[in-house]
Amino acid sequence: MRTKTNSANLALPKTGLAVAGDALRKEGPDAAVMAEFPLTDIRDVRIERRGDFVFPMILIAVFLALAYVCKAFIPYPGWAWAGVIVCVGLAAIALLMIHSHKIVIETIDGAVGYTVCEDRDEAEGFAMTLRRRLAARR
Repeated sequence: MRTKTNSANLALPKTGLAVAGDALRKEGPDAAVMAEFPLTDIRDVRIERRGDFVFPMILIAVFLALAYVCKAFIPYPGWAWAGVIVCVGLAAIALLMIHSHKIVIETIDGAVGYTVCEDRDEAEGFAMTLRRRLAARR
């Protein structure tokens, strides 16, 4: 999202959510509008912590197994350790996937959730400010 924000606009730029006029928009990486929700249709906005353990644990097991294979079967020590370091690094990155946050937007038609790329505090501030604006409209 390439929009400059000021006091009238409310945005989570990395996530691609922005309030523009009378609508909440989800924008893609090329600034194309992917979804638009009129503020009058939004019932609630909240941040949820989401825990997904199965897929990240599978990735961690695969990367650690590859690290073992690299160390045990690559005859050149430099390449073996490079493979081990890369695999352990990827396993550590997979740990970050276990807990994530998403913003849930409830409308009169249903609910939709988007993974939040910003810090949790920024997302909470966005949700609280948006809830306050929605309450002021009612």
